[in-house]
Amino acid sequence: MPTIKPIKNALSNIMNQCETRLRELYPNIIPSFAKERYEQELSFLKESNYIDDFEIFRQLSNQAKKCSSFISIRGTLSGSYLIYLLDSLRWNPLPMHYYCPECGSYEL
Repeated sequence: MPTIKPIKNALSNIMNQCETRLRELYPNIIPSFAKERYEQELSFLKESNYIDDFEIFRQLSNQAKKCSSFISIRGTLSGSYLIYLLDSLRWNPLPMHYYCPECGSYEL
């Protein structure tokens, strides 16, 4: 039985889009709690078999945005910070916080 080859550059594509979004959200300094959550979920993704699934979701979501559509997610992924950084969730799963884009300070 033939096996399906992994998507080339899937992890780097996901990381690039997530890190771009992090810089948009936190232009001055990325708060430690946001960076820790991103790195934690990224390490879980690296150790899992779902990198291709996230890459397919990323590509579908980007195409849906071009058509002014939205892909909704149900289940445990709706609490994923990576999914939020892929700009596919409307609400931020991090604890409520205020971030000052001028100085980079934040308050939980």
